Amino acid sequence: MKFSKNNRKILMIAMLLLGTIASCGTGAETATEDSTADESAALASRMSGTLTDEDGAAADNASVALSAGGTDAQTASPEGCDAATVLGTLYAAACTDEDGTFTLVDDIPCGEELTFTARHGDQQITFTTTLTCPTLDTNDDGDLSDETVVYGTVSLDPETCGFEAGTPEAESCTSTIDELTELKKIAVVLGTDSHIQNTLAKLGYADTDTIGQIDYGETADDKTYAFDLYSEAEINYISYNNGQPVEYQSLSALLTNVNALKAYDILIINANIVGASGGVDDVDALVTDGLVQQNLQNFVSSGGVLYAIDESYDFIEQAFPSFFDFKGGDDPFDPLNTAETADAAEVGGGILSSDAAITDGGLQQWLRTASANAMSYDEAYNSFPQHCHSELPSADGSLNDDSTMTVGTVLVNTVAQGVGSDGSVAARGPYGAFGTPESPGEVPVALTAAYGAGRIVYTVFSGDDACPTVGFWPQERAIEYLLFEAE
Repeated sequence: MKFSKNNRKILMIAMLLLGTIASCGTGAETATEDSTADESAALASRMSGTLTDEDGAAADNASVALSAGGTDAQTASPEGCDAATVLGTLYAAACTDEDGTFTLVDDIPCGEELTFTARHGDQQITFTTTLTCPTLDTNDDGDLSDETVVYGTVSLDPETCGFEAGTPEAESCTSTIDELTELKKIAVVLGTDSHIQNTLAKLGYADTDTIGQIDYGETADDKTYAFDLYSEAEINYISYNNGQPVEYQSLSALLTNVNALKAYDILIINANIVGASGGVDDVDALVTDGLVQQNLQNFVSSGGVLYAIDESYDFIEQAFPSFFDFKGGDDPFDPLNTAETADAAEVGGGILSSDAAITDGGLQQWLRTASANAMSYDEAYNSFPQHCHSELPSADGSLNDDSTMTVGTVLVNTVAQGVGSDGSVAARGPYGAFGTPESPGEVPVALTAAYGAGRIVYTVFSGDDACPTVGFWPQERAIEYLLFEAE
């Protein structure tokens, strides 16, 4: 299986690693000129260097981090630059300056294997190294913490991961996000009104083409995507490069087999999925099926993430009626504990673009530093195809100054009203845009809730369907957070 060509670009690192080392143990120790540090308990205080891109230019606003031990992935999010995915215990993280320089300051172990990670845009690399503890008190002050350990230049080769003489020993290295990170196992249900697989491709789960859409591959044997596709209908609107329809599996077979469901970390249901007959009736039969509802509950409670987009809200409403309140036929005496009639909330209207207030603190913080297209969605869409299907200038963040996020879309069909005590509203938008024009006030446009060890997520918006670009729209960054970063 191949992965993203974009992500296979290698960051060529040229680092001068200067280690200003703290005393071994917990406090300053007396040392003579030939005293030797206890490397098993040694801590370095400072590591600095320079990061360059594949062309040798300074890689500014990149994140760098040091971690060690374990295989659990976590996010290093130094303020002001892209978050990096690191494995094991995170010791220190920082952003590079305009000239590509960085300084990592913290209690960093020396004398043991560490993992250095750097991320610049959608490119990420990692290698293992060992910081050498100082043994010589050159200024004879009895303190090793002010000593500088100088390393040579470190560079990554995409084929051999070679390191120049005089550098820290590097036993292995990787060069792409998907090789570093344990990719989530994702099932995607195909729909006609949203194509979340385009956003997943830009996140490293598939190849992308020149306009920012998913490239499914030449043939079924050469597919590029690292997720599984499901549908009940005959799919003829997405294909491999040879013109053959993409392969997909039976949605009903998945939803009626709890063990098959639990094989996935995330289940994403695109907007407006259709049944085997080409209509919605047999899909309604699925969402109201008691076994399907029970299986979805078991999937989420066991740690899975269920994400439904717009019209596919019934996969949440029917199985989890007490968490989110959608407009429609709820029992007036028990509005949240009784699932409403299927499709009852599909009373919205289509829009192009509107600002949504971000009400979730974690999402706000994420959007402030998550890069996105600098051009507004309306401006790009109205000049179609000049700016859609292209690479636009990038902004440092995805959040507007008033803590809103501009959402661009062309189809909004479902209207939510609120949440139960266990649900949370991540974003709200004007009813006139995200609902029917004659209604006042605001409505939730992004909802999330914990259920057992997992989560359920709903958004009325999707990715970049109306205006695909090589870069991300803010709403795609919000989806990235809700699926992969939120807890």
